[in-house]
Amino acid sequence: MLSLKAFSFVHAADLHLGYSQYGLEARREDFDKVFQELVERTIELRADFMVIAGDLFQQPRPSNTTLESVIQHFRRLRDAGIPV
Repeated sequence: MLSLKAFSFVHAADLHLGYSQYGLEARREDFDKVFQELVERTIELRADFMVIAGDLFQQPRPSNTTLESVIQHFRRLRDAGIPV
């Protein structure tokens, strides 16, 4: 007999991290804050996994600062046992 297990996940799309919309550094920070809040909420919810669809980064080659930030957030998810 088939056994089904309930699961929960968080889905995000088109985060465009590193994007300085309208040439404003404050807008880049806004995108970063939203991602940070998304990660925090995913951990709080104890989601089984996270799905990120669409563009994670604004540029094909994001800055080292943007990459380091994303890696830190992914590590937090990994440490919480939440695969991405």
